Amino acid sequence: MGGNSMLTANDFGNHKRQKRSFKQTLSSYWDPGVFLIAAFLVTSFIFVVLSIMFPAQAESSMLPQNETHMKPSGVREGSLLFKSVKSGQYVSAPQLNTDVKIEITGMVAYARVIQEFENPGDEWLEGVYVFPLPEDAAVSHLTMDVGDRVIEGVIKEREEAKKVYSQAKKEGKKASLLEQERPNIFMMSVANIGPHEVIKVELEYQQTVRLDNGLFSLRFPTVVGPRYIPGQQTGNENRFDEFNLSGWAFATTEVPDAPRISPPVVEPGQDPDNPVSLEVILDPGFNLAKLQSLYHAVDINYINDEVAEIRLNNTWAVADQDFVLEWAPDKGRAPQAALFAEEKKGENFIYLMVMPPAENSVTDYHIPREVVFVVDVSGSMAGPSIRQAKDALVFAVSRLQPEDRFNIITFNDIVDRFFNYPMTGTKEHIQKALHFIKRLEATGGTEIEPALYEALDGSKNLNRIRQVIFMTDGSVGNEQQLLQTVRERLGDSRIFTIGIGSAPNSYFMRNIAERGKGTFTYIGDVKEVQERMEELYTKLENPMLTDVRLSISNQAEMEMFPDPIPDLYLGEPLTLVASTENVPEQFLLSGYYAGRYWEAEIKSRTAGGSDGISILWARQKIKSLMDSLDGGADQDEVRKNVLETALQHHLVSKYTSLVAVDVTPSRPEHENMNSKMAKTNMPKGWQYNKVFDLPQTATVAELCFILGALALLLSLIVWFLAARER
Repeated sequence: MGGNSMLTANDFGNHKRQKRSFKQTLSSYWDPGVFLIAAFLVTSFIFVVLSIMFPAQAESSMLPQNETHMKPSGVREGSLLFKSVKSGQYVSAPQLNTDVKIEITGMVAYARVIQEFENPGDEWLEGVYVFPLPEDAAVSHLTMDVGDRVIEGVIKEREEAKKVYSQAKKEGKKASLLEQERPNIFMMSVANIGPHEVIKVELEYQQTVRLDNGLFSLRFPTVVGPRYIPGQQTGNENRFDEFNLSGWAFATTEVPDAPRISPPVVEPGQDPDNPVSLEVILDPGFNLAKLQSLYHAVDINYINDEVAEIRLNNTWAVADQDFVLEWAPDKGRAPQAALFAEEKKGENFIYLMVMPPAENSVTDYHIPREVVFVVDVSGSMAGPSIRQAKDALVFAVSRLQPEDRFNIITFNDIVDRFFNYPMTGTKEHIQKALHFIKRLEATGGTEIEPALYEALDGSKNLNRIRQVIFMTDGSVGNEQQLLQTVRERLGDSRIFTIGIGSAPNSYFMRNIAERGKGTFTYIGDVKEVQERMEELYTKLENPMLTDVRLSISNQAEMEMFPDPIPDLYLGEPLTLVASTENVPEQFLLSGYYAGRYWEAEIKSRTAGGSDGISILWARQKIKSLMDSLDGGADQDEVRKNVLETALQHHLVSKYTSLVAVDVTPSRPEHENMNSKMAKTNMPKGWQYNKVFDLPQTATVAELCFILGALALLLSLIVWFLAARER
């Protein structure tokens, strides 16, 4: 080592003397009490600063954890939203009732939804409410009664309808505006509601009922669960400008309309809102052997062997879960084919339903499968939903054969793959999977897209059937982006969706199955797991009817939907709607079942007359046009065609709205118009704290503040004791 790096004896002595001098100097200023006081003061300052930097606002699982957002809230039953111009605060507007009347004739349901609201205050109000309808509802009519005035809605291009509504609002005229936010979520705005007035809004829509495995069903949604909103925030304000209404969610890059689908939710401890009454007149055209309501207690009055009247037995029910009605004919009496026609303005519209023969299971038909189970374990699945999903998963995994391969993917904020790669369905692997399923818990957000990327690799495999079974409540706001992902990455996979819980997002569940060339089912109660999974697995384990084609006798020009006709699974009917100048004399349907040719001939003379077929056709055409956007269709061309169809058939769509304006102003010029906002219910079985990821105890901010206060108190005690010693 060099000399500069070593200390001599004199240098070392000088160093020790300098060190003693420093200690003596320090001790002359040293006071333990002062030191402790300073330490406690610095500590308390740090904790207080932390409590300011991290405010007492628990993060919501409905938004990505790195996003800025407002207090959690959500949506789904018809909720009148009133905003206050004076204070900017929101208070409830009492809802008198929602009355639903549905008439089912054959395969078509005609519904009226009547909602009555009261302005309980002394000020004029503008009201906005958000409500759900079935995802295939064709909304064609609107009336609104306010006092003795009946206001009829007319269809207009959406932006034009908004301008008409805004102008009427400024002029003090009563007006209403109905807009579509999703195919199953609508928004109604009502302007200039007088003090203590009762308003009645009536909507009319049509839809077809579902037929599967000989069982008919109708689902009416009453509550929309809070939606998970992914993406980066796109602005400082989370309001939509035309109403200045504030939802809990900010607009994001993936869900730009998030504020429009995020009104507040009734919090724990508060009474539920939005009572609903419901009546169904059922005339299916055959003797009823089975008729039941799955989730609501009802009274059934059989008018005769074929017609029944169904009502809620308590008159009113809490709007927090879907109403589901099921019915079936006597064994062997289910219709095998149905043809209805409607002539309108020189054009013929046709509705066709054909049930392929229920062939016995093909015993030698077992191609090895690769099954990927994708399970939602986010916060909205907490409670009964996760138990239903786990039971369904146990059932499905237990049915695997040794020649099958499988894997399990779970997702919330993150995606977890159980096996690194698909494993064979041996007893050992199945037991490991069952142990994994038992430990699953629900918490966090609903990041579906990464799960889809894991499950869908876009590959093509001729040696195996690749089936993806997707279990979720579908409570997301970026449905369109997810459907696009399915289209891009599907490959040879097929997606089968299981809608879980009391209020699944049926629009998303049905459409992701359609895009995934699969089918869908629902489980709303643990008691249904065995039956629903048996039905689904019967479809999975049996051949499909493929290459389905429709031929007509006179080669008439015909616009048909869906086009192309999808593959059909065991127990599913073929249904289609068509428009043509001349009704063909006969239809020939053909396809292949397990390699065997199948065909069915339907004569046009058997067609029955039915109103509203044109509306159903127009609704299906609009859906087909909107779906084409995922395949790269020109957006301007799609918009043009949707506008033309919707305006011609008086239908609400993404680009068209119903608007109604009274002729005479009712609000005096000197009167201001304020508004209020009502809350919606949390879906039955959902857990508020899990959905919004709220802590059960104090937040970090509260803890920091408490620790800071304690440190400050201790510093004062130490200072007092030190002062006494001096």
